[in-house]
Amino acid sequence: MTAIHKNCVIGVILTLVCLVLAFLLLPSSVYAESISSGYSSPVDDLKSDPDFDENLYPVNETDYSLQVVQIAESKDGELLVYVYQPSNGTKDFTASSVNISTAINDSLYYKNYELELLSRDGVFCKYRVKDFTVKEEVLRYYDISSIFRKYDKDVDEGLPEYNENDINEVSYNVSKLFTAVSIDGSVIYSCLDTETIVIQNKYVGYLRYSNGFKLYQDKCDSWFVAFSTDKPIDRLMEADVDYMIQDYTWFTDPNQGYQKFESHGELTKKSVTLNYTDVAGSTADGWFAHEYTWNRIESVDDFIANEDLTEEAKKDLDNMDWVLRFAETNYTYRSDSSGEYCNMSNVSEVTILRLKFETDGVIYNLGVVDNKQSPAEGQTPDNNNTDELDWPSFGDKDWEKILGTVFLMIGIILIVIMFAPLLPFLIRLVVWLLMLPFKLIGAVIKGFANAIKKTRKKEE
Repeated sequence: MTAIHKNCVIGVILTLVCLVLAFLLLPSSVYAESISSGYSSPVDDLKSDPDFDENLYPVNETDYSLQVVQIAESKDGELLVYVYQPSNGTKDFTASSVNISTAINDSLYYKNYELELLSRDGVFCKYRVKDFTVKEEVLRYYDISSIFRKYDKDVDEGLPEYNENDINEVSYNVSKLFTAVSIDGSVIYSCLDTETIVIQNKYVGYLRYSNGFKLYQDKCDSWFVAFSTDKPIDRLMEADVDYMIQDYTWFTDPNQGYQKFESHGELTKKSVTLNYTDVAGSTADGWFAHEYTWNRIESVDDFIANEDLTEEAKKDLDNMDWVLRFAETNYTYRSDSSGEYCNMSNVSEVTILRLKFETDGVIYNLGVVDNKQSPAEGQTPDNNNTDELDWPSFGDKDWEKILGTVFLMIGIILIVIMFAPLLPFLIRLVVWLLMLPFKLIGAVIKGFANAIKKTRKKEE
């Protein structure tokens, strides 16, 4: 446990003790009441705290941020989040999701939950955390690292022109640990500031590896996210990544003028935890395939050194420090008289939730403030051709190797055909040569035996 986390725990304990004493002596001094499922005005709810001052939250037409003010648990077991949105009335943004961990310290584990807007009052909004049920423990933690809303190109900063990605949602730093304690049927809330790490530069892409020669193209798409942060990292140890994945199929029908038809599978959320010791690789189950392997977590320098990246990809990785190889999907393509067929998967809305790292000998385990970002539609692989048998994108050198292999195979087949009539004689010759040493040994032994017999007859 780091010094920061120890201080955090000590602070939580002292705060809880003070709040319990205050609750026992002055029941009216509860920080915020548990809200019943009536979905009342957020301002009315917040005013249940006598220290709440609405004047501290002015309207600001140019401030498009989301700022978490308070949380509450409803009697129905729902978790409610109160958000100050200064631009309400000018830009009535709606928060889309929030990152919450119900554990702290070494057990810190964030999940991204969707939010449902319940009510809006001036610059305040009240949201319900979807698919979340309040635990039954006496002491409950809600470590909130960040909150999201949909990206708006008119007010939000975009990506560099050379970055092919799209931003889906922007995030705002929360860095607050809320605690809820149940005492005699009532709930007492407290809040402490926590530490987070902010993603500054980011690029989501994929590398495509051929799985070898088959009657159709079969490839492995290796998805990655490259990034840099506002804190130095000497050694990146763990990372939690969220992303969406969707199967995608298209085909052309020659009977309808090679018209293209498309279909999409269900959009599914995935969450993965990566460790710096984890290794992954391509399937490489075809003929003449080269098996590619890679580390789940690696530096950008190692990534560039180990992969045959395009010049555009190297530019995308400029000013970035780390790469997370978080998923692999399959890509298949065939083309024949029946038309073209392609099946693949699209990855989108990639966001980093947690990073565990070492800097100057100190290990940190922190929530992350990061947007949700996707490869643009039609974004191409970030590596050059990495398999000589990958049709049809061959370089001159690749063609020479393939033609040499083909001619060698044809030569072997012709030799076998030419010598096929002599094959029985060749087999007999090989057998005779193999048996010859044994026949010679047998003849020698037989000669010795006959010599011994003749000697005995003369003696008689």
